[in-house]
Amino acid sequence: MYRETDADVDMTPMLDIVFILLIFFIVTTSFVKELAIEVNKSENNSAKVSVNSAIYIEITAQEQIWLRYGNKPKRLIDLERVEANIERALAEVDTQNVIIKADAQVKHKLVFSVMDHIKATSNLKINIMSVD
Repeated sequence: MYRETDADVDMTPMLDIVFILLIFFIVTTSFVKELAIEVNKSENNSAKVSVNSAIYIEITAQEQIWLRYGNKPKRLIDLERVEANIERALAEVDTQNVIIKADAQVKHKLVFSVMDHIKATSNLKINIMSVD
């Protein structure tokens, strides 16, 4: 009738394919470079920047942008007019520092948009403060 036979499965071809797939995935993997901003958090109190010797931008919780520089009173500006106002402030005040004071409730997108507008005018040093 039927004869019982031992059936052995040869695992070598399967292991070869697994190693080939492993090598393929290792070689074709592309590593994503994360975009980031370098932040130097200063613990030193001597690194303080005076508000009168800098351009001061305040972003409120209602997403209003206020600008003050020199001895001028602060005034409300639009996001689109940040560049023009920074250029005007640079013409009147000799500084390389901009202080951005943002409320903790403000969306990061608005703060980075303001920073982009500042960087578009010249190479200024931007200091960021957060208010709870």
